[in-house]
Amino acid sequence: MDKIFFVLVFACIGSGYSCSWDNCPSFDSENDINVHIIPHTHDDMGWIKTVDDYYTGAKKRLVNVGVQFIYDSVIDELSKDKDRRFVFAEVGFLMRWIHQHGSDVKLIEKFKKLVADGQIEIIGGGWVQPDEAASHYIDLIDQYTLGLQYLNETFGECGKPKVAWQIDPFGHSKEHANLLAQMGYEALFLGRMHFNELEERHQNKSMEFVWAGSDDQRTNIFTGGFYTNSYASPENFCFDQLCADDPVVEDPSLDGYNLPQMAASFVEMVQKRSSVLRHNHLLLLMGGDFQYSNANMYFSQMDLLFKEINKDSASHNVTVRYSIPSCYMRSLKRLYFQVPTKNDDFFPYASSEHQYWTGYYTSKPALKGLIRKVSNFLQLTRMLRVAASLISADHYRDEDTIERAMGLVQHHDAVTGTSKEAVTVDYEKRLLIAMDTVEELTDLAFRTLSHIHHDVKIHFCPLLNETVCDVVNSETVAVTFFNSNSKPIEEVVEIPYYSRSALVQDNNLNDIHSEITKSFRLAEQLLSNQTAPFQITFPVSVPALGYKTYFITKLKSKRNYLSRKNLVKTKYRSPNETVSIENEFIRLDFAQNGLVQSWTDIRTNKTEQFTQQFFYYNGMGQNGTEARTGAYIFRPNGTCPIDLPQPIQIEYFKGELVQEVRQVVSPWISQVIRLRKGDSFAEFEYTVGPLPKEELSPIAKEVITRYTVSGLGNKNIFYTDTNGRQLMQRTVNQSPTFARNVTEPISGNYYPITSQILIQDGQSQLSVLTDRSHGATSLADGQVEVMLHRRAFDDDGWGVDEALDEPGQDGRGLIVKGVHKVLLTQTDKSAYRPKAQDVYHRPLIAFSPIQSVDDYKKNTVTEFSLLSAELPTQLQVITLKALPNNRILLRLEHIYQGTEDVILSQPVTVNLSKLFKFRVASLQETDLSGLTVLQSTSDAVISLSPMQIRTFYLTLE
Repeated sequence: MDKIFFVLVFACIGSGYSCSWDNCPSFDSENDINVHIIPHTHDDMGWIKTVDDYYTGAKKRLVNVGVQFIYDSVIDELSKDKDRRFVFAEVGFLMRWIHQHGSDVKLIEKFKKLVADGQIEIIGGGWVQPDEAASHYIDLIDQYTLGLQYLNETFGECGKPKVAWQIDPFGHSKEHANLLAQMGYEALFLGRMHFNELEERHQNKSMEFVWAGSDDQRTNIFTGGFYTNSYASPENFCFDQLCADDPVVEDPSLDGYNLPQMAASFVEMVQKRSSVLRHNHLLLLMGGDFQYSNANMYFSQMDLLFKEINKDSASHNVTVRYSIPSCYMRSLKRLYFQVPTKNDDFFPYASSEHQYWTGYYTSKPALKGLIRKVSNFLQLTRMLRVAASLISADHYRDEDTIERAMGLVQHHDAVTGTSKEAVTVDYEKRLLIAMDTVEELTDLAFRTLSHIHHDVKIHFCPLLNETVCDVVNSETVAVTFFNSNSKPIEEVVEIPYYSRSALVQDNNLNDIHSEITKSFRLAEQLLSNQTAPFQITFPVSVPALGYKTYFITKLKSKRNYLSRKNLVKTKYRSPNETVSIENEFIRLDFAQNGLVQSWTDIRTNKTEQFTQQFFYYNGMGQNGTEARTGAYIFRPNGTCPIDLPQPIQIEYFKGELVQEVRQVVSPWISQVIRLRKGDSFAEFEYTVGPLPKEELSPIAKEVITRYTVSGLGNKNIFYTDTNGRQLMQRTVNQSPTFARNVTEPISGNYYPITSQILIQDGQSQLSVLTDRSHGATSLADGQVEVMLHRRAFDDDGWGVDEALDEPGQDGRGLIVKGVHKVLLTQTDKSAYRPKAQDVYHRPLIAFSPIQSVDDYKKNTVTEFSLLSAELPTQLQVITLKALPNNRILLRLEHIYQGTEDVILSQPVTVNLSKLFKFRVASLQETDLSGLTVLQSTSDAVISLSPMQIRTFYLTLE
């Protein structure tokens, strides 16, 4: 491992304002083991109870805790003794408490004084303590910005945390560390790492290290782990009312007198933990899940214990003080020692030989898909607010509603799918309310920008993915596509339709070629009778950061209806029957069993043996086993997935705009394989569920899709994205920085993907782009495996106390529909980048029944873009947010890594004053959080290097 001197990295910590980190405890002896006691409470914003029930204390039968009472109790106890300290992390709960007590000015000022005096430190700073596997980088940035801005508004400079606090997420990502470093965090403390890595770090004293967050940006952050992979108090020293440990008994006349023994045991524990460090300071957590509801019980016990230890510190060389994490870092700053560096990440996390926490990468896939959808639409809402100058208090409040809902679901028991079903329903309810708000703001912004007549109603169809949208059944409908991408959309779209004929026109009333086909659904999967009988397909071109309107009018003729002879349900009965589909780039050929068998690149006439097939693993159930598959854990019962019966049924059609093969794989799996005109990728749209549930002794099922290219020799190496940005190299059965004893050859090689996985050799590259987070791997050469859906019938024993058995809308089990875009190209790791952005920035579609196309066209602005100049290929707008005082928060990123492309992986320059249709008077650059000013200037010409994100406040003229 490379080593660097710690003092060089943290030379500036502690400078600036007088805040909590400037009021640190003193340690008298440099030779003692100096113990920094960190009293803390870990408060999940939803898990066993909903976020509101956790705050209020409702539903005591589930968990008898209420976060509001933790705040009240801790404040009372800190006020009794200025030497006591405490840390709070989840800003979402802090906001609730301050809002509840807002009228009690004296109490709020007391809290602020405790922060300023160093008795309370706000750590973490995010709205929640986010997951790092299934979360998208834009959502991570947003939830940190939401929390940090609130802290800044409430506490000023003393509210910005120096320490990131990730003590409970189930694995830790390199990109998350990269973002933290760019936000100005000086240290990160994390709670979980693979048990083999933990053992190795104990042995080589590398529990603390410098983590390189990016190979391109050199964003390093000091990182520390905990001795036991736990954030709980040491064994036998939990003094909370939720714990069963014995209290400290100081009176010798009482039965159970144990003060000397407790002190000696504590000292022994400290010495053991300190032995794995390279210095004489120890960060020791005292607390746990929802602890300190009775803070007097906790602090009084600790006071007794620590007083006993300190009075005899000369005999055992241990000194104990209440402290905070930034004071621990301040103490380390005075030392001079070497620390190792780390360049990889902490996936997969395993707590024991057979407990790999790789199931949650996929758990509750419908929730994961909804989160990604709302994330995109939040960016769209922000853009439209800027474009339409919607800056009233109501508009800010509406956007805040969306931001808080999105911030909440980044919690490490939300997007992960590891909460109880009732809590998941609450998360989904909040997201759907956010979607309603998105639609209201979009409606208002569109009316402002387009000058549409007030009588024209605007409708959004939430069931478009189920081919349901009744408003399209009107005689004439205006269809508006909204684009949150800073690149134009050029694609063929499908929407539900209710007639066999139509005329489609663009915003200039040019006729657009369209095709109408029969809808496809498997009766056993979708029981709704509202599904439109047809779908209409036509090409659209939508400007960057803007919208464009098209018109659909019913016709009496059937000139664009594809006849039934080209829409055939086929069963293969003879060797001579073959099916293929193609566009100008790709031809896919299908075998007699109904599965795709080859991929031909039409430009080079190169044919690869390419297959895609569904399988499922039977999960390890209870059966007396300790390690079971469940919401967190993926543990298949065997190493070979189960194949589904063949041949499968297919139907297909071939149009000029799109060609499709529609597969019925089983009563609970169907798929459309689609080639659109102009696309250099194949689209695989799957519908999976409800997964079967046997009446007696049901068996867990974990459904995968497997893409295989015969002859692609990736030699056990594959690449997965980290939070949608950097690519990480993975090697089967290996970790870069420690020796891993792989006892679970399937789940132990699963990794989280947020947007893509790829394999390559010197000749070919297979990339799979996803519309949500999954678990994925490559277990054999030429093979990519992605998990799509999971259903388990036993709890895995990690606290949720409920099987992963989602009922779905009708109680039969969850049905999930998703999309993979698959590229088979020459070796080029940069090829997927723009397409991955397209997958994230799916257009929002609005429908308006109208009486006259001509009148609508004459009175309405039917096309708009906020850009006045084309953005360079390498750049992407990731934040464009209206603020008070005529200001805008802008974040731009360079989407390529430094080694991906000879041309595109180069620095690029852009002039912000000429990029948008608004006029920029001045700009102020900040760190990624938007809080620390880096420079103010009137020069709007900026450059970005690979993987760089730059953040600006623009003041408009």
